[in-house]
Amino acid sequence: MTSREVFDSEPVDREWAPRMTDALRTVIAEGLEREGVGFEISSIECRTASCRVELAMPEAQAAMARTVLSTTAAPGRMSSKQMRGPDADGRSTIVSHGVFDPEIRDPAAYRRFIIDNQPRFQEILELQRKQEKL
Repeated sequence: MTSREVFDSEPVDREWAPRMTDALRTVIAEGLEREGVGFEISSIECRTASCRVELAMPEAQAAMARTVLSTTAAPGRMSSKQMRGPDADGRSTIVSHGVFDPEIRDPAAYRRFIIDNQPRFQEILELQRKQEKL
């Protein structure tokens, strides 16, 4: 099963989903703002162990936004990202589906995971910055 298929088939866990949605919204916004990506979180929806995130941003910042999403949204074994655009206004959209590994499914554990892995994520983001300059 793909991460999108898992998401589409899951019921909503009414206790977990809103807490994880809030945690994702905060972590993704912080990461994108830190990298200077002008973005709009179009939607975030969590179910039982998976979430779907949709972001819109200027086309020129889409690669960096995708990298930030890769290091923050469902950093587990199963995730997928689809790019759309640019539209007539020069904005692209990224739709990401991810399934959280059991050890980071709790929102507090997820936040700790992001904090603990920040140095590694910064290395990945630095590589993206270098590629953008080429």
